Order: sequence, then structure tokens, then C-alpha cells
Amino acid sequence: MGIVIGNAGYESILSIVGLSWIVRLFLVRENPLPILFKHPIVVPWLLMFASILISLAVNGPGSKGAAHDIVFFRHLLFLAAMLDVSRRLPVVRYFLIGMAGGILLAIANILSANAFGWDLMGKPLARYTSKLKEASRIAGLFAYLGPMFIAWAFSLAPVSGKIKCVLLALGVAALVVVVDMRVRTAILATGTGLSFWVIYLLYRRLAVKSLLVIIPIVLLVGGVGTMYVLNQPLDSVYDRFGFYKIAWAVFQENPIFGVGISSFQDATREMAASGKVAPFIAPDGKKWLAAEMMHAHNLPLMVLSCTGIVGLVLFCWLSFRIAKVVYCQSEETFRYGLVLWPPIFLVIGLTGWSIYANWYHALFVYLTVFTGSVRRTVRT
Repeated sequence: MGIVIGNAGYESILSIVGLSWIVRLFLVRENPLPILFKHPIVVPWLLMFASILISLAVNGPGSKGAAHDIVFFRHLLFLAAMLDVSRRLPVVRYFLIGMAGGILLAIANILSANAFGWDLMGKPLARYTSKLKEASRIAGLFAYLGPMFIAWAFSLAPVSGKIKCVLLALGVAALVVVVDMRVRTAILATGTGLSFWVIYLLYRRLAVKSLLVIIPIVLLVGGVGTMYVLNQPLDSVYDRFGFYKIAWAVFQENPIFGVGISSFQDATREMAASGKVAPFIAPDGKKWLAAEMMHAHNLPLMVLSCTGIVGLVLFCWLSFRIAKVVYCQSEETFRYGLVLWPPIFLVIGLTGWSIYANWYHALFVYLTVFTGSVRRTVRT
């Protein structure tokens, strides 16, 4: 729900959870770190954060200031707090309630904005129709939640039929919103999630024989996705190739530790103005090279340009650990929904939002904590 509300929502939640956890540790005089360090996700995330600080120390703060990079610590703190709490309380239930509440709140805001011109928090309709602001954030969130809720509606064995109907309704509603927002990256990611769910179901139930069905599905989905992209205006695609060239050039000048997150926009602006990078020439002859860019629109390039090879290696290690937890749990209670978010994350990472954007990094840590908590809940 905090991501739907906006910066004030999720920033407050991250801060309150982290500070409350620290206060509790002092009150009960407990040190959970030895146990937390045994969790497969904690150490890789800690080292990934360390790579951010190293890049900051090597390059100095950019125009956004050193605090911009240092406060990524709040995500690490939230991760540690929730994984620790999950050892004592069934936090997974509350995570699911929070996801469902986010879907309902977003839909209520969309309906209010379209009916009255303002959402429930006083934000204008334009923020829901411009593919930026709320539209971008909600589409990105629902690209994950829609397929996951639909998968859970068909696979959560312990729950009643009524709850499964609610999960299915929420999932379908999220899909409708994604399509209505017309954010191409979110639509492709949602389609990937649903396709992967079908493939996973077939693989689990039919094993090797399922390849005869899976391969045609993959080819069909790939063909449909390609046709969808080609039948849309391609200006944003060509623009991204210009972004990629600039981000790659920035990385080449700072290959080990990158330029730092707070310095990224400064470095790319200087690189674009330097004349060192030739523009991308589209098939129609138009040249594309942005004078300024918010992020690289590509996950590996963004990590490389900001934190260098060191940061990318650590991020890949973290991603591998997350995937291992998702796909190798001892029980399957939540697995059919969880298996969808890594491929969705991968598709969005190819062309979509920055992993260092405030709301998207908050979503990343939320899904990571959910994954880690399910592992702990299942095994205890």
C-alpha cells in the first residue's frame, strides 16, 4: 500500500519498521545478527550495499548528495528487520494483506481520479494518464501482483474457495489496470509472468513430456510480444539505444566501481555533451542521443555504470541467491506465485525502471523479504 500512496507512504513504512526493530533489540537485549547472517539473502544484500558505498567513496557525491546513496541502508535495515520478525510471527499473511490492500487502494484512486479529476489523496488525473508518476508506479507494481495473485488463486491449497475467488478477482483487476495504463514495459512483463506460470505448471505436472507443449508456448509468446512491440511507436525504443550507448561509455571510463548512483545523471550528462558517443541512427535516418537521462533503462547497464563490475558481480550473486530460495523451497505453499517475480523482474530490467529508483527499489526489497520470509515460515 505504501508504494501506491507514494514517497511518503513507503518511505515512512521503511523507516518505522527499521527504527522499531532497533528499539526492540535494545529493549530485549537480543542480537539476531548471527542468525540473520546465515540467511542466504542477507550477506549478498549487505555486500551489494557496500558496493554502493565504495562507489560513493571513490567518486565522491554527485549533485544529489552523499545522503542519496547512504540512505539505501534503510532497505537493508527493513530486510533484516522483517526476516528477523518472520522467525517469530507469520508475517507472510500480512504481506499478502498489504498486497491486496495496495490493489484495492490503487483501483479506488483510479476510479476517483477518473470520476472527479482527483484521487483520494488529492492528486490530479494527469498523474494517471501520462505513463509517469502514479501510472508508471502502479503499472510496475501490478505487473508483479496481477500474475502472482492469479497463480495463488489456483494453487494456495490451505485457503477456502472464497479466498481463492478474492485472489483471482484482485489478480484480474490488476491485469486490467496494467492494460489500461498502456505502459508497454509493464504489459510485456505481465505477459511474461502469466506465460511463465503456465510453463511452470506444465513442467511440474508433465515433466519432460511438457517440453512438447512448452516450446510452442514460448515461441508463440515471443512472437506475440515481438509483434506487439513492432506495432507500437518505436521512438521510445530508439531513444533507449541512445541511453545504452551513453551508459556503456560511462561504464568504460569507470569499469571497476562505476560513477556512483548520486553521480549517474551528472556523468551521463557530461558524456552526452562531450561528443565521445555517436548517436544511434534509427532505420528512418533519425539520430537519437539524449542530452540528459534519469537512468539507463537497462538493469545490467545501470548497475555497471553506477557501481561497476564489483557491483554487478554482487548483484548477480544476490539475484542467484533469491532465485535459489524461490525455486528450491522445501514446500510449495507459495511457490507457484513466487516463481513468477524473477522472470518479471528480468523483463522489466531489460528496458524498464531503474533498480535504484526509490519506489522500485522499495518494491524489490519487499518481494525479496516476502521470498525470504516464506522460506523461513515454511521451514519452521
